[in-house]
Amino acid sequence: MAKQGDLKKAGSVDRVYKALKIEGEIMDGSAKKPSRNETYRDKLREQLELFANDNSYLDKYRSDKIRGRNVLVRVFKFFGKDVHSSKILLPGGKVAGTLQSPVKVEDVIYDNKVLPIGKVIKVGSGVEDNDIVEGSIVMLPKEEVEGMAKNPDFLHYLQYKDAQGINPNFSPEDIPKEIPKIQLEWLRYQYKHWLNIDTDDDDTLTYLLPENKIITVKDLSDGIV
Repeated sequence: MAKQGDLKKAGSVDRVYKALKIEGEIMDGSAKKPSRNETYRDKLREQLELFANDNSYLDKYRSDKIRGRNVLVRVFKFFGKDVHSSKILLPGGKVAGTLQSPVKVEDVIYDNKVLPIGKVIKVGSGVEDNDIVEGSIVMLPKEEVEGMAKNPDFLHYLQYKDAQGINPNFSPEDIPKEIPKIQLEWLRYQYKHWLNIDTDDDDTLTYLLPENKIITVKDLSDGIV
């Protein structure tokens, strides 16, 4: 609120009016901060459209014949706005041995989120729902996909730490306290490509799911609305 002494200053009436107007908007909610849904809506729609139209990886699984009532699905990961950007300058202000200006390296961290949305890669021979076909965009169980979960390895560490006479030979800094919920709930469904020795980024988003994990098949005939 404006102080009484402010009324003696030039233009103070305008300032007081604006202050009261802003305060009133905050009180009635008209000036509230946009929700995350509102902030990310356009970016999410844009990325979903790319996800729905991207068939570049389907050929990677063409030799895989899915059996029974199972569906091979690629899960959607949303990359939100940049939440951090830093510039690293080489010591001394110049690139060593040159007269060039310092090298700037952008270090960008994204607000990433796995969402309960998937794209069907392959359909098992026993799947009964005729709407589930290759390329379909489907909805998955939110409670099993979205969010973070306590890391069982960290909980085991705490148990070892509390046990008498047992000294773990690893540091808690090496063990994250939380992991993406999907990695915990669906580890048994994770589909590792047969030519990978180690799990790669595609594998962590690819799952062989029972048909009953498909909640909804989206109709995109009118686009993403």
